[in-house]
Amino acid sequence: MIITECSEKALSQRGGGGTLLDNLSEKQSETLGEITLTRKDRFAPQDDMFLNGSSHFTPHSSLRKAGFTLAEVLITLGIIGIVAAMTMPAMIQNYKKKVYTSKLQQTYSLLNQGFRNYLAQEGVDRLSDTKAWQHLQSTNLDSCDPSNLGTEEVCMEWVKDMSAVFKGLQVQNKGVVTYKYLSNNGTGTRGPWSVALNNGAIFYIGIYKNYNTTPHKARVKQYGTKMETSVAYLDIDITGTSLPNQWGRDFFEFQVADNGFVYPEGGREYSVFRNGNFDSYWNSQYRSWGCNPKTQNKPYGYGCGARVLEEGKMDY
Repeated sequence: MIITECSEKALSQRGGGGTLLDNLSEKQSETLGEITLTRKDRFAPQDDMFLNGSSHFTPHSSLRKAGFTLAEVLITLGIIGIVAAMTMPAMIQNYKKKVYTSKLQQTYSLLNQGFRNYLAQEGVDRLSDTKAWQHLQSTNLDSCDPSNLGTEEVCMEWVKDMSAVFKGLQVQNKGVVTYKYLSNNGTGTRGPWSVALNNGAIFYIGIYKNYNTTPHKARVKQYGTKMETSVAYLDIDITGTSLPNQWGRDFFEFQVADNGFVYPEGGREYSVFRNGNFDSYWNSQYRSWGCNPKTQNKPYGYGCGARVLEEGKMDY
């Protein structure tokens, strides 16, 4: 504005002709140029904004936060649901197998310690020489088993004697319980009498009046196994009759040797004791003691306790 007014005044004084720049000194011209450039620089960005369609200001639409539409959220949830439905059953089953394995290991250790402690308490080396077994040998009963354990006085005396080393031992009548074979190709029953342990497991026990001795002592020596006798059998339900009630899952079979050790049926010790070979080993094709449900013979799973204790997992 100042420059324009000066220009008009200078022109009127000269009476027209020429421009202000023609009459200004070179220094004044440079100064004017600087002023002009400074003015241009000041307003050029704003002019370019409108001329080029660009802006230094962020449009309102770009200030909105990025998000998902309702349809995208529903689709994502649907995919998650499908994946969960496919994987959750396997995850739950694997978790249960770990729980079963841990409970079996705990119960097996509890029983082994109990019988061995009872021998130490009685001061003898053989269970058949203990008071608990002597009770039975003085009667006409062939055995104490799940059918008479809670009704015959001598059998109740056995439980009373064993309570000294198995804390919380209780005889109970849960009725006859049905158990499925591992391959779901049949069932078996146990009961009505069982013995409850303090860890929640129960066992059905058959106590022999005259203990069994292996006829394969030479093979026992040959294979380096140790089981030569059996004074009782134990069928253990680690969940206390709660489901699934199935051989190889929560139900397992064991033998108690005269030396107080508990051996799982289907193990090497038991197989040599019973057969003089490994035909009753859990990985054989023997239907009763096999423990591989994928084999064609569809095993019952009697020997699965041996497999779980040997491998430290329920990998079947």
